[in-house]
Amino acid sequence: MIDEVEPLDETPAAGPRLYLLLCLTALMIAALPLLARGLGLWAFFPLGVGAGALFLRWRVGPFLVLLSVLALIVAERNQMTPLELLTNVLIMLSRPFVRLRRPLPSFTTQNWRLQEANAMLDLVFGSAMLAYLIGVFRYLGVTLNILPIDRRNRTPKEPTTPGTPPPPEPRRSPHLIRGSETVIVLALACALSLLCVLLWEWLQERKARYDLITLSELSQSQLGMRMEVSDESWQLLLLLWGVGLGLIAVTGVLAYLGQLRMTKDEAGLYLQDELWRQTRREQSRINRWLAWARKKFGKVV
Repeated sequence: MIDEVEPLDETPAAGPRLYLLLCLTALMIAALPLLARGLGLWAFFPLGVGAGALFLRWRVGPFLVLLSVLALIVAERNQMTPLELLTNVLIMLSRPFVRLRRPLPSFTTQNWRLQEANAMLDLVFGSAMLAYLIGVFRYLGVTLNILPIDRRNRTPKEPTTPGTPPPPEPRRSPHLIRGSETVIVLALACALSLLCVLLWEWLQERKARYDLITLSELSQSQLGMRMEVSDESWQLLLLLWGVGLGLIAVTGVLAYLGQLRMTKDEAGLYLQDELWRQTRREQSRINRWLAWARKKFGKVV
């Protein structure tokens, strides 16, 4: 008897739609803190850029969204809109070739408060943007190839005509996506954003004259010099030290966890490679003497 073969499930998976909904929701949430800071319609500028790049499936979409946010910050600091900022940049670049006048401002930025410190708004905006960045890369990993296609290694089974695009690279199966992934993404985005806000608040309270008072007194009494360190420089040094120590700790923990997952053969290969790396000079010298003895005496002494 021949067993009946169940037909394959050809229904489209909900994985891409799930990440698409996550990205759009994150963009809409990210616009709320910008509205609360008085940006008006310009609060939807990153939303439009992110949604357009998402539907067009641009790999540079996340970088364009970050660039749009940066344009809002720079424009607000210069008391102009992103459109005016772009126009002024184009005029500045074309000034050696074409004589143009400075455009009149069409919008006002007097109510913008991007430079105003607000931990809650920063937390919401950072969590939403981080969730969008994670979701868009996962969405592209399901619908497109994140890595570019290597045409040198393409060996199609059937001959193709010139100009025919090569078959797509393997991508993640949409049927493997579960709803719990979005919950993990949201929890991770909120946790990292909260950590960044707490770190920023802690850095704002760091003052060089209080943290370095012992070193400052030592330099004035023994070295005969006055040491002055600005608060911004001291906060930057603390941030670099903290990030460096955190990377060292995370790298060590991940390496240890990776070693715990090794099999016996993999661990033996790893130890053999470490032995060669640590004793490669001694082994090279011994092998040279053995080759010399074998060539001169015909045997190993």
